[in-house]
Amino acid sequence: MTKFEAWIGECHFTTSGGEEAHCHCAVWADGYATFRAGVEASVLYQNLSLIRLQNVQPVVTLSDVPAHIMELAQAVHSGHPAEMGAMSVIAKHANGHTAESYLTITEHEIAPLSDQTDIPFWDRAWIAPELKELLFCQPQDGPKMRTYLIVDATLRKNVIGAFDLDNVDVPVQCLFKGSAAEELKESAPYLIDMTLPDGAWDDGGLVPAFHKSFFAKHWDKGTGVFIQSTYSQDAVKRHFRRMTKYIGINGTSYFFRFWESNCIFDYFSGIMWNLEKCKRIYFSHHARVESIICYGRLTHRIHSIVPKSDLLSCDHPSTSAFRIDAQDEQSLMKSILRPLSISVANAWASEYGYQSQLNSRDIEEAALACIERMHGYGIRNSGYLRNIAIQEIFLGCHLENDTTSLKLKRFLQSGNDEKMKYQAIREYLMEAHKHD
Repeated sequence: MTKFEAWIGECHFTTSGGEEAHCHCAVWADGYATFRAGVEASVLYQNLSLIRLQNVQPVVTLSDVPAHIMELAQAVHSGHPAEMGAMSVIAKHANGHTAESYLTITEHEIAPLSDQTDIPFWDRAWIAPELKELLFCQPQDGPKMRTYLIVDATLRKNVIGAFDLDNVDVPVQCLFKGSAAEELKESAPYLIDMTLPDGAWDDGGLVPAFHKSFFAKHWDKGTGVFIQSTYSQDAVKRHFRRMTKYIGINGTSYFFRFWESNCIFDYFSGIMWNLEKCKRIYFSHHARVESIICYGRLTHRIHSIVPKSDLLSCDHPSTSAFRIDAQDEQSLMKSILRPLSISVANAWASEYGYQSQLNSRDIEEAALACIERMHGYGIRNSGYLRNIAIQEIFLGCHLENDTTSLKLKRFLQSGNDEKMKYQAIREYLMEAHKHD
């Protein structure tokens, strides 16, 4: 029987005024699903809409528990299952008006399996328990939940050195068809049914070899994304085939690598307020998707993106063509630049962490905002972008907040060489530092 205990997590909500608010919440739970249900129940009548959860875990797993977290944890029990901490507003939604989120994005902290060298191979675990729960756990009632993997054949081949999806012990279907499926065989996306066979949850001997190999060699390489749905493999394939191409701003069709794990967080964060865009991903005449889960191969973070119940209960599924607009392109560009901002945050923590009041995520988001702006000015060199971001964060200011920098901004918006732009920014920031 699963043990109920105090779980803690960081919760982000949308308020009725369109603002994003944040707080810690403790829930008397036996896992992530129970935690999420407890949070949603506690805000049901508070005009708050849950948009994402972060760092959800049992309190007992924390090595150093802050006093305010311990106070929340001690307040929950079977008779009082949820306790919310002080709410703070982070930001207003970009639209400037009330918006409803249709997705919940959760970051999961799951430790990898410990070293099993001294354990007989027949007794070794093939997957971390928390990860197995996230990917393969069945609902208490209702139809069976199936787990699929959309895998990038090129990335998989890069890991093992050969194409092998035509010789595995699980059902595999290519998302391309016709001549494209044959010509692009070794670089196409494939839909793999990874639903555990009956009895395999408790008996590792029944787990397919593909699963064991995947979690031993491929999971932390981000070679694909997991899909959870109650629909058949054929239905899910027809659903996702619609997204292998998209119509761009100029009306031209392009291939869309929606299974690229590094773009998942930023892309979905960008569309979560748009009902029609969310429906294109999760709800069509072919199938409904209950969850998308991925490990970012560059960010090294696990995210699940779950649609709100009202999205899947819509009367009219999406029938429109898959399109990418300017906002989507901005989100996808952010996902490309985010690994650089993470490296800035890591460098900052190494150099200034002991004296900085900013945490790693604050640094990452500040660096990303700076890198996006500089990228917009035509600066592409990663070294230049990294150095500018570190200097801006160190000074606590940036060009857009300084009315004396109008001349410099006009220079940056010109067609000058990026090295000249970089040098001009360096000189400006060094001069600002002198007067700080």
